Amino acid sequence: MNQTEVLEAMGSPNIVTTGDQGTETWVYDKIATDTVHSESGSWWFLLVGGGAPVGSGAVGALPGGGGSESSGATSQSQRTLTVIVKFNEDKKVSDLAYHSSRF
Repeated sequence: MNQTEVLEAMGSPNIVTTGDQGTETWVYDKIATDTVHSESGSWWFLLVGGGAPVGSGAVGALPGGGGSESSGATSQSQRTLTVIVKFNEDKKVSDLAYHSSRF
């Protein structure tokens, strides 16, 4: 694979270094953050007088109420990917290494 093909597949590198004999090293550093939010809740209604919900306009309804309760949680994690591509003096890939982590 040559440098043009790597650019087409991976895009622009974050860091480029040049060696003595015309070699190059490209470093790609990618970070992603995943966020998950969950929510749970409950609704409650107070039925009074004649079984009609409060505010329904039904005759015989007595004062009452309703409402909701909710709670939730948010979780975040991060992923990293570092790819190191080394090119020889002919601008072709000579070595490839990568490292990924999740925390």
